[in-house]
Amino acid sequence: MGNADTRQILADAASGVDGLRGHPYYVQNVGPGDVLVDVAQIDHPNPFGGVVTWAVTLVCPVALHDAQRYSDDHAPALKAALDPHMTVTTIRPQAMLFDGRELPVVVITGTREED
Repeated sequence: MGNADTRQILADAASGVDGLRGHPYYVQNVGPGDVLVDVAQIDHPNPFGGVVTWAVTLVCPVALHDAQRYSDDHAPALKAALDPHMTVTTIRPQAMLFDGRELPVVVITGTREED
């Protein structure tokens, strides 16, 4: 299975969470509930395959207090949806730049072995 397939699997898992919309690739116009899937790193520990670190980004509302509540309400369900498909290692609130504006996000990072 390649990275494109894994992107779609993770995006589909995110879309299975009520109120979230998974995207296998970056989209320009995002809003609360959009979830973007990205490769953060690939480690090649042996000749048989590598370990891919995935960053799954949940876009939150602009107001910080709303973003915190949104994260509390949605991040646990998103993590649970991703658990069967990758080993979740971190859940980190941060800000990300989209189309010239900074938005609060939650980045769920995890690993998955790939061929």
